[in-house]
Amino acid sequence: MYEIRRINPRTEPRLVDEFQTKQRRCYERYEVQNAVNQVAIPRKAILDGTVHFIVAVAPSGELVGGTRIHVRRPDSPLPMERALLHDDRLRAALDRLQPQGVAEYAGLWALPSVRGVGLSGVLSCLAVAITPSLGVKHGCGFTHHHLLFWTPLGFRLDEKLGFFAYPDERYQSYVLWVDPKDLRGADPAYIKVVHDMRTAQGRRILWSPQNESITQQIHIEDAVALSAVALPGQP
Repeated sequence: MYEIRRINPRTEPRLVDEFQTKQRRCYERYEVQNAVNQVAIPRKAILDGTVHFIVAVAPSGELVGGTRIHVRRPDSPLPMERALLHDDRLRAALDRLQPQGVAEYAGLWALPSVRGVGLSGVLSCLAVAITPSLGVKHGCGFTHHHLLFWTPLGFRLDEKLGFFAYPDERYQSYVLWVDPKDLRGADPAYIKVVHDMRTAQGRRILWSPQNESITQQIHIEDAVALSAVALPGQP
């Protein structure tokens, strides 16, 4: 089984570096240079709680996939804002929601060995589960493959903004919105998984790709088993 968890960048800087290196290689494989240029995250944003990393860890300790949560701050625009630097409509929409807290889910990647087996949805579930604890009411994504795993989580396409040719003219990317707390419109199976992750209270979240249903793929380790296991980053 793989562990799905959040990185502590202060105690696990090596995992942050591994995340960014593998994400870059993944994006380079698909020759999307504009997305590659968005990989590097300033150290300050990593350490001050602006950016949060979610990862899938193999039994060997290797990272096989991950995603990020970017909390919008006055001095830290979202990745989509940097990508669409001159789009005033997007900036205005984000500014309207800013008082209630806004975060973007970005930087999703997976190694070829675990692509197509549901990992993207699982990583996104934990990211959404964590988001309310960051003081954020509005979650958003910027993607060209939203129907694969965003829609079951309750993400809604922003039809007013339309599509953007990003990362290049081969793609039609859209902005999507979600209420990470209420998950209105989400598939009941995904609501259950997010709830279970949100209430795990320090127990390990394990993922097994053998099952087709996301509720069967996720296992929350019980407290007895947890007491006998050293978590990554702890002695």
